[in-house]
Formats: sequence, C-alpha cells, structure tokens
Amino acid sequence: MDKEPNDLDENQKESLQLVSKQGIYLLELGKKNQKLMKAYAQFLRLHKQLSEFAYRLSHDIKTSIRGVKYLSESIQENDAEHVYKRELMYFIYALLGVLSCIQ
Repeated sequence: MDKEPNDLDENQKESLQLVSKQGIYLLELGKKNQKLMKAYAQFLRLHKQLSEFAYRLSHDIKTSIRGVKYLSESIQENDAEHVYKRELMYFIYALLGVLSCIQ
C-alpha cells in the first residue's frame, strides 16, 4: 500500500470519470424506476376503482331495465284500460332509474 499520495495519469483520470458517470447514471435510473413503480401502483389502484364502478353501473342499469321489462309486460298483459296507477308509478320509477344510470 502506498503511504504517499501519487498523481493519476490521464488514463486513470478518464477511468475514474467514467466510473463516476456510471454511478450517477445508476442513481438517476433508480430514482426513475421508483417513480415508475409508484405510477404503476397508482394505475393499478385506479384500474381497480374503474372496474368496480363499471360493475356497479352495469348492475344498476340491468336491474332497472329488468324492472322496466317486467312492468311493461305486466301492463301489456292487463287490459290497457285497467292499468293501475301503482303499476304506472313503478314503471315511471324504473324508467327514471335507467335514465339516471345513463346520464
């Protein structure tokens, strides 16, 4: 081991600069990788929320449409003159449910 400081030749200086640049590059790459991992985690969270929202919306629309179908069939089976106010109100509520899901 040297006990006295020595001067570096040009080749050693270039090698040292290259190693330091590679170290800086790797640190920056690590930071970018962390940002990317955070963005990916947020993407997964938002994707899950969107999937859950779409599932609920689809369920709500299907339920409302089934109600409209059932009530319209019920009204068709009865004589149009004998449609009860209650059936019409249910039909209107079901239609409003479908419209609220669409908007």
